[in-house]
Amino acid sequence: MRRFSSLASRRNLPAAMLGATILSSGLRHTSAHAHEAGTASPSASCSRERCRDGAFFRLTAGPLAQYWREKSKYDSWDTPEEDSSKTEHHYESGGQADVSVGGTPWRHAAIAGFMQLAIGSQSEHTSARLMLGPELSYFPDARGGLFTTGRVGLVVSQLDHSDGIGGGVAGVVGYEAWLGSEWSAGVGLQLTAAWTRATEDGDHGAYAYTNIVVAPALLLVLSNH
Repeated sequence: MRRFSSLASRRNLPAAMLGATILSSGLRHTSAHAHEAGTASPSASCSRERCRDGAFFRLTAGPLAQYWREKSKYDSWDTPEEDSSKTEHHYESGGQADVSVGGTPWRHAAIAGFMQLAIGSQSEHTSARLMLGPELSYFPDARGGLFTTGRVGLVVSQLDHSDGIGGGVAGVVGYEAWLGSEWSAGVGLQLTAAWTRATEDGDHGAYAYTNIVVAPALLLVLSNH
């Protein structure tokens, strides 16, 4: 009986050694893959996926339409009966350009500072508007093209010969297509609303100008993520 057991063990020894070798090789192969996956560069993976990370840059430009409501008031220092006020409405066409520089702390969002310059005119009326401030862009799909942007900022405006300073807000909805791993281009629809005020002293009184502007714009968009 002992001879039979010893003989059986000797016959099964090569099979057992072969099984152990295969198992050891499989474990080493699995460990190597796990190590590679753990040490893979996130930026390389993100580059292949065309997602958003790192620095953020956006340039937009396009035509706009503007509605201005200008209210002017005159207060006489000598004769109060000469006080007067009037309201005028202006409709203009023109163009605007925006530039944004910031970063993407999250693949679905970009935080940046922006500068917007808009110029409009119609017949004898001309206007210029500069807006500076922060913006937040949101991408519902980190690898998709749909985006929305919200802005708030300081506004400096000039309507005809009156300068003003105030504030404004703007919202953008757009869609971009990827041109590569970092660049994308598309179109956006932006709506800007701003309020400015200016005062000026005359020889016998003071003038005050209050301007409200609403401006939709259709923009071409170029972004680097």
